[in-house]
Amino acid sequence: MLMEKYLQHQQELHHVFIDFKKALDRIWHEALWSTMRKYNINSNLMSVIENFYNKATSAVFCNNNIGDWFRSTVGVRQGCLLSPTLFNIFLERIMTDALEDHCGTVSIGGRPIINLRLADDINGLAGNECERASLVEQLDKASSNFGMEINAEKTKIMTNSKESSKKEIKVNGQILESVTKLKYLGSIISDEG
Repeated sequence: MLMEKYLQHQQELHHVFIDFKKALDRIWHEALWSTMRKYNINSNLMSVIENFYNKATSAVFCNNNIGDWFRSTVGVRQGCLLSPTLFNIFLERIMTDALEDHCGTVSIGGRPIINLRLADDINGLAGNECERASLVEQLDKASSNFGMEINAEKTKIMTNSKESSKKEIKVNGQILESVTKLKYLGSIISDEG
């Protein structure tokens, strides 16, 4: 729908569909606790969550043998109901840091919109190629600062602009694939609306 509106008004719209490598497995606990404090999350709740993670130990079971027990300082628990919320808190910090100085030119109802997110499905929005390249660069830098890595193989770019130079964007030395159609949150998004 957004692409259709921008096509109707003959305005450029550039998408960056971001994918992080092993997103839930790479969350640093200390950075997560720091982020929760920064966002003034209730200290009693934080204490419960920190204890839940800091006191947990794991071991590898292989060939009927249990290896040494160890404590993990990274990643959130797979299948835990709390994990998506913890991930969203962590991702909010990354996005806030990445987009702190980024002035977006895409708007919905007069309100600037730089990205659309649902859990780890991120759609970065830009009004031109330079803005899109800057968005990717800033997000890559901020995510690296927090131990996250953009998956260049699964991250895609799209534009409705026919005059666009199709400028290459690289992440970790790999060119991001430009697509004309993509399934995002169960819907097909096309460069033609």
